[in-house]
Amino acid sequence: MHANTHVPIAIGALHRHEVTGEPVFRLLAENFLDLLNTTRTFATGGSSHHENWGSPNKLGHLLGPPPFGTVHQESCVTHNTLRLAIDLFRSTRQPQYADFIERLQLNGVLGTQRGTQPGQMLYFYPLGTGVSKKEAGINLGTSGWSHPTQYFSCCMGTGIEAHAKLQEATFFFAPPVTAAAAAASGGPGSPADLWLVSLVPTELVWPEQRVRATLTANGALDVPSGTPCNATLTLTPL
Repeated sequence: MHANTHVPIAIGALHRHEVTGEPVFRLLAENFLDLLNTTRTFATGGSSHHENWGSPNKLGHLLGPPPFGTVHQESCVTHNTLRLAIDLFRSTRQPQYADFIERLQLNGVLGTQRGTQPGQMLYFYPLGTGVSKKEAGINLGTSGWSHPTQYFSCCMGTGIEAHAKLQEATFFFAPPVTAAAAAASGGPGSPADLWLVSLVPTELVWPEQRVRATLTANGALDVPSGTPCNATLTLTPL
């Protein structure tokens, strides 16, 4: 099954529910992401192998040495899966979507752009044994960084967009959830509120509530494994 053909269908189904209120399309999107996350997703949060999804719960044989171990986690699939998770979190406020957003952003998006060489992106995120991203990857089907000026695939575009949307993974503004919407989604009804999803240093200005939120953190990006993450959230009036 071609992965990136089907993720946008689930996104469209959720948007149809938001417009028409038809619950079956919300359930379609929720079940889709739940099945993907529990049966075909790597530890990074990404999925797909050579652009496809195989049989459920069978991923170990895909993590061997090259060439089989180089074509994991297509960047377009990662990007659109993240979009679906963000939309579901905004719609339902269920914490499992927040957890998935953080895991996918930190492990599936940040590593797809070469910081020292602007314009070099990853089509596939290689996860196999003994595989390195530094290997040249001009041709479809190989791993490694793209050429900064001579390779423009679909994943170069979605990769750029994904990094432009990184700020969406820290704070989320959630409009009020009515009793009817809460009953339909299984989530809590609540007034407008602000959700903190990722412990990444950032600042938010919320003019409607006349408040500035500043987050400082030694997050997952800059502390050794096993070190507790310390964070401070400061709220100041505008």
